[in-house]
Amino acid sequence: NLIDHGADYRELNPSFVIYICQFRLFPGSGRQKYTFRTLCTEDTSIELGDDAAIVFLCSVGEEEHLSAKLKSFLTYVADGTPCDEFTSKLEHEVTKAKEHKMWRLEYMTLLEHYERERSEGREEGRREGREEGRAEGRAEGRAEGRAEGREEGQYMKLLQLIRRKLEKGKTPDVIADELEEEFSVVCMMCNAIQSNPDMDDEAVYRLLKENL
Repeated sequence: NLIDHGADYRELNPSFVIYICQFRLFPGSGRQKYTFRTLCTEDTSIELGDDAAIVFLCSVGEEEHLSAKLKSFLTYVADGTPCDEFTSKLEHEVTKAKEHKMWRLEYMTLLEHYERERSEGREEGRREGREEGRAEGRAEGRAEGRAEGREEGQYMKLLQLIRRKLEKGKTPDVIADELEEEFSVVCMMCNAIQSNPDMDDEAVYRLLKENL
């Protein structure tokens, strides 16, 4: 936990959200590491001091002042080639995870279990509604289905727009500004699209949905 229940706010542990990207984050910048903290908009010399930071690591760039370990890690992210002891261990663990059939089975089984429970719950609700003749139950079921459909449609449309803008060479920050969407959301979608060039929008949507 970031902080224990009942503890003073000043005891809050530092928190970091880290994004790993395989593209330049900002046009014209060769940086491979960006750290953002909470500043006052009216006076940027004032920092909130909540020890919260968002860090973006880019495998593409020419930054010279990175540590050797971080540089090696980003090189591994870029081309999958281990170049030191840490990335060699990382490669070993990645390979082991990919080959671990039981782990993959348990992961897929868990996803299927959750999806089956949701599906059975909806069907049970519809069945009870039919059996008991409760119009409100049917109305709620239809409303839920329409809401889920609208959400998926909006998500797919956003993916399509982002893909088109990426094909035009636009960067995540420009895309987020043009679409008036949260930068972190656009960055996540850009990363998923560019990391899986063989996937269509529907497959990328399913991948993102599974990892949310």
